[in-house]
Amino acid sequence: MRGCHSARTEPEPGKTYAFLIDVAEQDEANQGQAYEEERLGKAQSLSRKNPGRDSTSLKIVEIDRSTLALLGKPTYLVIHRQEWTGEKLVQVFGALQALVQTWKPSRIVIDATGVGELLDNACGEKVVLPVKFTAKLKSELGYGFIGMIESGRYREYAPFPDSLRVQMDWCRSEIVAGPAMLMRWGVPDGTRDPASRELVHDDDLVTSALCVMLDGLEWFTRLPTVWTTPRDPLREMDGSF
Repeated sequence: MRGCHSARTEPEPGKTYAFLIDVAEQDEANQGQAYEEERLGKAQSLSRKNPGRDSTSLKIVEIDRSTLALLGKPTYLVIHRQEWTGEKLVQVFGALQALVQTWKPSRIVIDATGVGELLDNACGEKVVLPVKFTAKLKSELGYGFIGMIESGRYREYAPFPDSLRVQMDWCRSEIVAGPAMLMRWGVPDGTRDPASRELVHDDDLVTSALCVMLDGLEWFTRLPTVWTTPRDPLREMDGSF
């Protein structure tokens, strides 16, 4: 997972990027109404009910197509991460909109509810890849991410982020008995880092695993444009036509 590249704060011309977003736990049922009230100045706060639980986490990855020929899948290079803790929904949405305008991601993988719905409406279904977390999907993300790591197709920038390292250290998993062999994984609620005594979350780890959703898309190797002059049979004739 250790890459040799550096983090970046701005996109580079000619590169393809994707956004991976894990949305903080919120009152999903009332988010749409709350956003409209905030826009109209009727709501005082849209911070989530439990701001100490986790954060809305964004990870920007560069799509490296160099492994397509050999492995049939691209490699994902993490180049930027950002998070919002206890922020109002309208502020998070506004910040994400600004980042979308700057980076112009080809895909945005995000929860299907709340902020995800707003981005879907703003960016269009061809860009936003909504995710509805279920036990089956979480299991697929776990298995798929392990395979991605073992094949060397997920790379973090250097130096390796401390936040991700801590979350990986405290992540626990188990295989549920049954033919489906579903994997349950994540950082148990209430886990604290003995060194800092702070709660350990898994938002950074979940955004990393969302790369698996990008693997389900079709990626192609870009080739340079070649201009040719087609044969003109009329010019080759002697005029007897």
